[in-house]
Amino acid sequence: ALPIYEAVWKNNIIYVSSAGNNGPCLSTVGCPGGTTSSVIGVGAYVSPDMMIAEYSLREKLPANQYTWSSRGPSTDGALGVSISAPGGAIASVPNWTLRGTQLMNGTSMSSPNACGGIALILSALKANAVPYTVHSIRRALENTAMKAETIEVFAQGHGIIQVDKAYDYLVQNSVTTSNVGFTVTVGSNRGIYLRDPIQVAAASDHGVGIEPVFPENTDNSERISLQLHLALTSSASWVQCPSHLELMNQCRHINVRVDPRGLTEGVHYAEVCGYDLSAPNSGPLFRVPVTVVIPKRLSESTGFDVAYTGVHFKPGQDRKST
Repeated sequence: ALPIYEAVWKNNIIYVSSAGNNGPCLSTVGCPGGTTSSVIGVGAYVSPDMMIAEYSLREKLPANQYTWSSRGPSTDGALGVSISAPGGAIASVPNWTLRGTQLMNGTSMSSPNACGGIALILSALKANAVPYTVHSIRRALENTAMKAETIEVFAQGHGIIQVDKAYDYLVQNSVTTSNVGFTVTVGSNRGIYLRDPIQVAAASDHGVGIEPVFPENTDNSERISLQLHLALTSSASWVQCPSHLELMNQCRHINVRVDPRGLTEGVHYAEVCGYDLSAPNSGPLFRVPVTVVIPKRLSESTGFDVAYTGVHFKPGQDRKST
């Protein structure tokens, strides 16, 4: 991941990659899409119109993620999937197939779709002399993505790419801390991921490092003048964090407490988000992902067997047993 890191963070190259086609199990997100924060990992989404036009369904169904689209979180706790984009298209194919086009599916279709959308954004930014960095582009994509209520966060990431809204976001926030990126570290990991029985038996504290990252040729005066007043929020009551953080050009640590006691069996996700108090409507500058898996307890009285009855699935629906 180091060469990718250097290409992206030091040379301002936007790297877009497929999330992988190994879903729907958790933590199936692939490399490099979900294994480094330098890369924008893209999952595969199918819209109701795509279902009718490309797959000849008789009726429209709700938007969904392809079942084979890889899911997060990454094994090191990162969300894994950054955004999602349409994962199917009638595409040109080589002549040896004796056909001009063919229906193709995969995150190898969603990734170039997102890449094309990002290219449109960059074209408009350059035409209107709006500055950007890899950090501002990623933040705009994630903060403006459309969340589909019927799709789990590990599948869609922050949501479905919205080209027009991402462009508007960049124009409106071009004078804020858009040049600055942020790395989130939890020890050697990029998030908090608790799934072993001993990890979820009691509350636990986690030291989280937040460090600003500037483009390679940033003037020293800009680095010195960085002084962010950040509000920290948690999206779930079982995750506690400080309410405030003063951040300058150095890594600062906060303590995040995760108390999984009382959570039901299954997978649970929350985020600690950092907002710039001078521009709170710009959305989070960074996120600390927190995933907790409460395993199903088996007993000797049932022979350690698991059985499910009366389980009904809708088209494209998956249900996970933990």
